[in-house]
Amino acid sequence: LHARKIETAREAAAKAGVDLFINARTDVYLARLVEPDQAEAEAIRRGQLYVRAGASGIFVPVAKDPAEIGRLAAAIPAPLNIMSMGGVPKAAALQALGVRRLSSATGLFRAAFGALQAATTAYLADGDPEALAAAGTGTPNFNLRFA
Repeated sequence: LHARKIETAREAAAKAGVDLFINARTDVYLARLVEPDQAEAEAIRRGQLYVRAGASGIFVPVAKDPAEIGRLAAAIPAPLNIMSMGGVPKAAALQALGVRRLSSATGLFRAAFGALQAATTAYLADGDPEALAAAGTGTPNFNLRFA
């Protein structure tokens, strides 16, 4: 079904004269679609299928192992996109493995929310505004932006 959707999107884009980048997502690891020992082969199978259907790139969220990521990049004939998360190699190492796109996914929001949650918890504990001030250190003065 996903391959057919990719084909349909690719055909519609071509018909409209749009150079569309389709980053096809395979959630083999994320959704645990197969047993762990079959995940790499299934991600490769799906990635190759999606490329044949017209995908421009393949997104494989939750792949973490460097050797496995390298094999995915080598076997999938399109730019590989990996999700940035704990346990994933740094960008330079991913690039050396053949990864061409790195998604922050929910990481940026979670980092911001974590800081907000910690500051709010500290502030609500005793009403000390220093917890909020400390959490905002280094950010722009928003009052000046709207003055």
